[in-house]
Amino acid sequence: MLIKPYHIRCFLFNKNLLKSLFDDHMSVFYMRLMAAFTAICLSDFSAGAQQRPDSARVIVLPDVSIQDRIDRLTLASGPEDRRTWHVIAPGNGSAVRFRHPRAGYHELRQLRVHLEHPGGIQDGGLRVRVASVLADGQPATDNLLPEQVVLDTRTLRRSRRTLTLQWTNHHLIVPPEGFFLVVEGVGQQPDEVKGNRLPPDRHSKMGYYEIMRRGQPQEVVRTVDIDSFPQLRGANYTGEAAEVWYRIPKTGEWLPEKVGSPIPMLEVVFD
Repeated sequence: MLIKPYHIRCFLFNKNLLKSLFDDHMSVFYMRLMAAFTAICLSDFSAGAQQRPDSARVIVLPDVSIQDRIDRLTLASGPEDRRTWHVIAPGNGSAVRFRHPRAGYHELRQLRVHLEHPGGIQDGGLRVRVASVLADGQPATDNLLPEQVVLDTRTLRRSRRTLTLQWTNHHLIVPPEGFFLVVEGVGQQPDEVKGNRLPPDRHSKMGYYEIMRRGQPQEVVRTVDIDSFPQLRGANYTGEAAEVWYRIPKTGEWLPEKVGSPIPMLEVVFD
């Protein structure tokens, strides 16, 4: 069969026409598809916007407890100061006295200890307790918590920045004279205490502590980089929210802290 030129022109014309019709059809199909998808999205958004607030999804962050119909009161040792931190070496101690909270709050529910760089802790640990108030205002040696809380180096290094201690089956009623939240530094042995401080060098920016045994000041057990011990986030001691005492490592004596001194950031939560 002989193909003439006008056959070729007709064929090309029909091919272009079919391509144009196909493109138009796909464009319409695509537009309809996008319109349907947009309608579905708007429908879901409208349904979510009309959802009741009490049925909305709740995300609970670490160390934050959301309770329904429970009114709680949180008190801190002082306003937080992120420029400072507090080193707790063996024998060191900080005690914050919280007096009886205002009316309606009588039960202690939580303790919060804020760590600074827990991943860098290489030595020492922490003992946390709630102590009674002696007649002269000092912290007693007792512990009002249902059990002893001693956090070793490994536990602290693997912990989060905020340690929250709470108990469910124990009701700790706040005494009329208040109580002390005590955080004490512990060593590898129970009788280890911080000794002299050595100057910094190219290996340590903060210097070193000599660790010795209580009652044996001439015997140095080991020398430790100060930066290796647990560090608590700092707060400003205003003297308004709480009363703060510190312990002398060598003697174990408690002395009142001066207003304006850097102190650890500690919190208590009441029901």
